[in-house]
Amino acid sequence: KFVAPRTTRRFLTFAALGAAALLGVSRIAALAVYYDHGQMTAWRAAAATAAKLGPGVTVCAGSEWHRFPGTLLLPSNARLSFVRSAFDGQLPRPYAYDADPMETAARDVKGFNGHNGGEANVYVDAAACDVAVDLRLDEGDPPLWVNDTRTWTQVHASPFLDS
Repeated sequence: KFVAPRTTRRFLTFAALGAAALLGVSRIAALAVYYDHGQMTAWRAAAATAAKLGPGVTVCAGSEWHRFPGTLLLPSNARLSFVRSAFDGQLPRPYAYDADPMETAARDVKGFNGHNGGEANVYVDAAACDVAVDLRLDEGDPPLWVNDTRTWTQVHASPFLDS
């Protein structure tokens, strides 16, 4: 029967723990560098632009509404609105910051339906938007409402991995 010396077992233990720690740190770094790049930088740029514009800023999302990370990212002077896009389902409602959290959770919110169908009253006209976030993946896609360069100025653009 072969018994490894104590120093060999200790070395193998530390080597395994070190390899696991290295893999964990490299995964965290990869997520921070690569996952964060496309959609999050666009939303951060929109929030930074909205913060500079003053009170009552409307940040609009078209087809990119589902990648919006949350209202905590927007500055206090901005609110999220939606412009009509190819998506025709139920959209999220704004969080009621002025109410008691327990009352907000128990409240019967008007406008939701049991069919996940879209509601016409949640959309705004593109002219009401001060800042817009949208995505065009391919040159063959139909033109977006934000491509109107007479109305909109591009503040941020970044590559997007569509997998």
